[in-house]
Amino acid sequence: MKINGIIVAFALVIPLLAGSLLYTNSQANIDEARSVFETIGCTGCHTAGGTAPTFDNVVSMIANWSSKYNTIDDAVRNEVNYFGGQKFNSYEEMMKVMAGNVGKTLDDPDIQLLSQFFKDVFQGKVEAPQPTQATTPGNMGGLGEGRGGAPGVGMFYGTVIVGVLLAIILFVAFSKPFK
Repeated sequence: MKINGIIVAFALVIPLLAGSLLYTNSQANIDEARSVFETIGCTGCHTAGGTAPTFDNVVSMIANWSSKYNTIDDAVRNEVNYFGGQKFNSYEEMMKVMAGNVGKTLDDPDIQLLSQFFKDVFQGKVEAPQPTQATTPGNMGGLGEGRGGAPGVGMFYGTVIVGVLLAIILFVAFSKPFK
């Protein structure tokens, strides 16, 4: 019976730790991406009251797009209106223009980090922060309408639920004496 208790304890603790690590890792990715975003000059346009949405609003919008579109390319084609109504055919095309705005190219490590981060947000691998300003079409710099979201948190709770269910199954399976 002592071994059964240990199995149940591990079944509860391991998924909780895994969920914690996923959540912490997504926060570290957000902090690193935000730092790069600010350091390379994206905030020249992407500021509260600026011509484009803040970092948090960009991340929230991308997180929302994943519920409306199958690919990030589809989302960019339908949601992004660059200055003068310019449309982009793909995410890569948009990132190339954004990189050029700060004097960089797509092969720059900072741009690659941001590009992968935004893709991860779209795929629900990163928790999206709440927007830092009102998210109405009038102040989104033409990038669409952001509403906030937090896929990373859902992943954390999903891991916890799976862990609890696993613990119950293991408890029931091993609580009966072996014959």
